Amino acid sequence: MSGSQSSEPARVEELTREVETLRNQLKNAQAEIERLRKELEEALRSLKRQAAPFSRGRQKKKKPKPPGRKSGSDYGKRASRPIPERVDDEISVPLPTQSEYSGAPAIYDETQSQFQEDIVRQTVVRRFDIQIGHCACCGGRVQGRHPLQTSDAVAAAHVQIGR
Repeated sequence: MSGSQSSEPARVEELTREVETLRNQLKNAQAEIERLRKELEEALRSLKRQAAPFSRGRQKKKKPKPPGRKSGSDYGKRASRPIPERVDDEISVPLPTQSEYSGAPAIYDETQSQFQEDIVRQTVVRRFDIQIGHCACCGGRVQGRHPLQTSDAVAAAHVQIGR
């Protein structure tokens, strides 16, 4: 009996170590489960969010440049189509007699050119000399319009292609 009594405390000690090992494994497994649960919740939340720019996460740069075009002289090259070398048809567009807003008489200020290039079998280039003025009553801008014009644009967009 003395042999069984000596092995009993060893067996108890072995089982105690095994219980301790299993408790540590359980503790580590529970910590891993909690970490994975948080990761899953974050992933599910991110699926419900809108697309960019909200889903980008943390900013990579400390001081990013502001978005969009720069103002003023920093804007860059302002481009428009070049004025055509030849003009096939010159059309004068008179100023309307009345303002379309208030019905008051229109006062002439200046004339600006608008070019229109139609691409058919032969390119036809028209120049519209548009009279521009302002309303005598409200001061609103008034400009003439011809039925062949495709746009009221002058200045940067004064050269167009097609109808």
